[in-house]
Amino acid sequence: MGFSKSLLALALLPGLLQAAETADEHLVVLGRQSQSIDQIPAAVTLISQDDIEQSGASSLMDLLRGRAGIQVANSGSGPVLSLRGFAPDQAGSNVLVLIDGRRLNSQSLAGPALSSLRLSNLQRIEILQGSAGVLYGDQAVGGVINIITKGGVDGGELQASLGSWGHKALGANLSKGFDNGLFLDTNLAWDKSDNFRDRSTSKTRSAQGRLGYQGEGRKLFLELGWDQDKRDQPGPLLLSQQDRRGSNPEFAKDFINQINRVVRLGLEQQLDDRWQLLLDGSVNRRERDYNQSYSGWPVDNPSETVERLARLSPRLKGTLGDISLLAGADIENGHYDDDNLGAHNQRASQSLYGSGQWQQGPLSLTAGLRYARVKDQLRYGGTYPDGQDIRHHATTWSLAGQYALGSGRLFARIDRNLRFAKLDEQGYTPAGVIGLKPQKGTSYEAGWANGDLSLSAFRLDLDDEIVFDANAPAPAGGQFPGANVNGEASRRYGINFKGGYDLGPLHLGLDYQWLDAQFTKGQNDGKKVPWVARHSGSAWGELALSQALSARLEYQYRGSQYLLSDTQNLGPKQGGYGLWNLAGNWRRGPWQLVLRADNLFDKHYADYAVYNTWGEDAWYPGNGRAINLTGRYHF
Repeated sequence: MGFSKSLLALALLPGLLQAAETADEHLVVLGRQSQSIDQIPAAVTLISQDDIEQSGASSLMDLLRGRAGIQVANSGSGPVLSLRGFAPDQAGSNVLVLIDGRRLNSQSLAGPALSSLRLSNLQRIEILQGSAGVLYGDQAVGGVINIITKGGVDGGELQASLGSWGHKALGANLSKGFDNGLFLDTNLAWDKSDNFRDRSTSKTRSAQGRLGYQGEGRKLFLELGWDQDKRDQPGPLLLSQQDRRGSNPEFAKDFINQINRVVRLGLEQQLDDRWQLLLDGSVNRRERDYNQSYSGWPVDNPSETVERLARLSPRLKGTLGDISLLAGADIENGHYDDDNLGAHNQRASQSLYGSGQWQQGPLSLTAGLRYARVKDQLRYGGTYPDGQDIRHHATTWSLAGQYALGSGRLFARIDRNLRFAKLDEQGYTPAGVIGLKPQKGTSYEAGWANGDLSLSAFRLDLDDEIVFDANAPAPAGGQFPGANVNGEASRRYGINFKGGYDLGPLHLGLDYQWLDAQFTKGQNDGKKVPWVARHSGSAWGELALSQALSARLEYQYRGSQYLLSDTQNLGPKQGGYGLWNLAGNWRRGPWQLVLRADNLFDKHYADYAVYNTWGEDAWYPGNGRAINLTGRYHF
């Protein structure tokens, strides 16, 4: 696995992908390095542990809906998080999701596994809006979301929840440091629910343990993780079916059972007073048993996919005078097997990247470069029964600048991004097309930030966007119509605003995004990207009623949008909707009780809806009113 001989310029945003350990002091990078918040030339949002607890939310989807420019969708398989105007079927390949800096995105089309993550075990969530092509390369197109689990501070927590539709949850976490430098972090979670719709029972379990050593100039750790997400799939309803809790009988055998296992090693070694070596390696195995039907096309054919992925990421950071430097490599080898498709595929990818930041008084300038290449070895029972090798490479770069102005800062940046086609996308292309080109794009952003107040404007242009086209000619030996293609160019631009204000015991917050996403070439030139709302956001107020008691009222809004698959905008839009949520929070010593009502007024809305050219459109109803009571004991 040699690297191409390339001279890498020192590069962008060593602190771009970061978020705060505390709201105004130190930052923890989204997997790469640390830096002060005032030095980050980008729109970065932190959702702290206190924010998570005060919200009273019982799921990641309920917490993030309308926050930091995120648009959420769910077809019953788990939440899909979209940034910068990607439809749900594309968001899982264009928004990078990390847990403690480790990539959850895979080499297959299966999205990041988020359903088994319990909020009780999360310390904070860090969100970068916009591309990060230099530091993270493949799939960091619309943004990066880094989910940090609890650990690093002596103590722990026990948690239990009860709620609507038979919801029960238990959680526990413990962190302990010892005088000899050893430390231990553990997180356990269990969740079971009948859920809002018929035949939608879910059960998730997770366990994570981290054993490490921290001494003078050195930190190393071993991490083991396991999680399972098992759920029945109620399937879609036709738009004429208004019984939101119902399920059609043709989906009675649909289910998903997904198990993830991970082993991870990490090292931070101080080489001298200026240079540090960091090393991160992991091995992940993802097993997915499922029976998945489609509207009007019932399936009774249980299948299994197995994905194995090994990653190694060494990097070196240090300083030369006024310049901070970061250089590293990302090496990845994966195997993906799908019994149903007779697929046995492999991918090897390697990247080199460098970053540098120059600081002079209130002005800082950053620049960066990444070179990446992939080799796919495909074997599909129908399309490539004799095997096929595909190779691609790409280069990305970034430039950014920031100027401190009073207590705030002005920033601007430009970032080239890329996405390589997933293994199952490469295996199902139109007849005569062998291999899809890498998707490339350019992200522009400028803004101003000052504490809780920030305003930014952005634009994202994409070429050769990788999509599934139902009207494309199927590959020779294909099992269903359509194919994956390098589609038409698209453009997204918008404005993000975030602000907070204190009125004595009352704290007010607003998070708003205006977004326009449309195709710019081909037969859909000028048409809007489906299932992307022009207006979205959330507003909330938190009132301290006493030292022990507080209340929070929030409103989450999502505007109208064209249904998925309606790339020509032929059908009507799905109407916008707003959800009201109310939470009460009581704290006394180590004890805490939170009572939350989601969708307080039982609003009818679609979490996912699909346009059908030949028949009636289908929709997946969002949850009705739900009440959850959570108790926590901190020690």
